[in-house]
Amino acid sequence: YINKDTLQWDCKVCGKSGGSKSFLSDLVKSSQEHFKHKPALLLSENRELPTDLLRKHGFGYNPANKTYIIPYYSVEKQLFDVRYYAIGSKVMSTKDCNTGLFNLTSLNDSVKTIYLCEGEWDTLAMQQAITECGMFEATALGVTGAAIFKDEWTMIFKNGYGIVTGK
Repeated sequence: YINKDTLQWDCKVCGKSGGSKSFLSDLVKSSQEHFKHKPALLLSENRELPTDLLRKHGFGYNPANKTYIIPYYSVEKQLFDVRYYAIGSKVMSTKDCNTGLFNLTSLNDSVKTIYLCEGEWDTLAMQQAITECGMFEATALGVTGAAIFKDEWTMIFKNGYGIVTGK
């Protein structure tokens, strides 16, 4: 059960409870356990991306509503958004989560080139190409849509990425 006003939750079956961040974190962990066999293969075929690449980026599957879970992490590996996708529909963000750049965890001191892509799928395809080409000083980041780019993200490209926290 979720309190719409406080965003606190509790499970009457297992006894767990917490706030919205712990709920989303538990959802991601649970969905990652279900991202195997048929659901993983279906998404891999649908998006033409290898299952190991999807797993590496934390994708999961929620059998309760038959959606794929796409976690967004900050540079510091803190979960700040959970997006979901059903085959044949658009990728959507969780209500009240902050949108951010996808694949921020790929940033490190060796990155010299960042390819900016639209959406998770193009970002993953570009990241796969970067890896296959041995471009160790490059990475791909994704915006959630062609018309979405926050001013604070420009600092990643101007002054380095260390200041981005996903907030």
